[in-house]
Amino acid sequence: MKKVLILAYDFPPYNSVGAQRPYSWYKYLPESDVYPIVVTRNWDGIAYNSIEAFTKCTGDVVKEEITSKSASYYVPYKPNLRDKLLTKNGRVYGYLRKILTVLYRLLSFISTKFDNRAEIYYHARKIITEQGDIDYIVATGEPFILFKYAHLLSREFSIPWHADYRDDWIRNHSKNASKPFQKMLLSIERLFERKYLSNVQSLSSVSQFLVEDIKRRTNVEHCFVVENGVDLNLLKSVAYVSNKDFLITYTGIMYDFPYMELLFGAFKIFLEENNCNINIQLRFVGIDSQNNMATEKAKELSELFPHNVKILKRVSVEESIKMQLESSLLINLIAGDPSKGLIGAKCYSYAAAKKPILSITNSESTDTFFFKGRNIHTVVNSERAIYDYLKSYYEIYNSGKKIETDISDEEVFKLSREYFTSVLLKTLKKNYD
Repeated sequence: MKKVLILAYDFPPYNSVGAQRPYSWYKYLPESDVYPIVVTRNWDGIAYNSIEAFTKCTGDVVKEEITSKSASYYVPYKPNLRDKLLTKNGRVYGYLRKILTVLYRLLSFISTKFDNRAEIYYHARKIITEQGDIDYIVATGEPFILFKYAHLLSREFSIPWHADYRDDWIRNHSKNASKPFQKMLLSIERLFERKYLSNVQSLSSVSQFLVEDIKRRTNVEHCFVVENGVDLNLLKSVAYVSNKDFLITYTGIMYDFPYMELLFGAFKIFLEENNCNINIQLRFVGIDSQNNMATEKAKELSELFPHNVKILKRVSVEESIKMQLESSLLINLIAGDPSKGLIGAKCYSYAAAKKPILSITNSESTDTFFFKGRNIHTVVNSERAIYDYLKSYYEIYNSGKKIETDISDEEVFKLSREYFTSVLLKTLKKNYD
């Protein structure tokens, strides 16, 4: 049985897309006679908002969960000065926290003394030293400091390692690279990226565009796509009650892009044209604690139409899937160019729910690789297109017909995390064995 050491910062019980990616490997690799060993931080339960994520975990010992099929180690997390400011004072002292964030971000690549995630590295090193039979190392980022730790472990113990990019490190769509300071910061990090990928065996990312871009920048030969996916077992286990309303749902983080302006204008016209019918419901799930121009626009829409638009708290993965299943339409807000494969991880669970997806982008392009030309997924970038889409499905709803897509069960399986775990393993074996 092969052993794979996985370095991951996000991991259950933390509730995030980033946590589900390595967890799927942890869950499905044993089915292929591979023993996964995960080293992550101790989350002490689900951190429902960003402030909770920076709190100190209870206890100063490593929590272990070891079975005959897998092992996971949860190392203690100790807040640094930036974290303490955030947890004690909330979002005040914003500029000071930003300065400290940048300092820790850069200095952590120079010395582990400045990184409060370094315990992941030290415990991983201990595991290798004690067990001595690790076949591969996989590090998934963000945070990309884990690439440094995989680099060091690979160099010291001569174990091949694989870099997994959940997002691009240098050209991340959520970073404003047009600002001079951000440009300088990314230029410095580009040097770190080249340094720490110098001994990487292979790398993966979530779309073909990102893989090609990273490959061109890093000159790593073995690069391949491992998409995000959805846990179908979880989907099948969720019990839900069919909904009678024309229910439109958005779940998850909302990045600060102009797409909400488009949805705001289109939905306002659509709702007023239909006399604010109470059976038209739009809900934004999980944005209540977020604070940016996009979320403020969503909250403004809710204040304008309180009987039709709801802002809901973040919920568990199970509850989120239940909400998707009971919806008529699902909204996706794309923070990037869909033609470059930037569609958002939620599209996988949306599509598996067999409900039409309306993706709204501020990009000029509405092209997409994700079920292009099918009723599964439609990308728009104008108020008029959003309005027309809502109107057409509302007519279907009023006719009494069931709203669902033509996606097949085979296509749904190829959206699963189980399937993409097999893609990862197949490529690792090809490059490493």
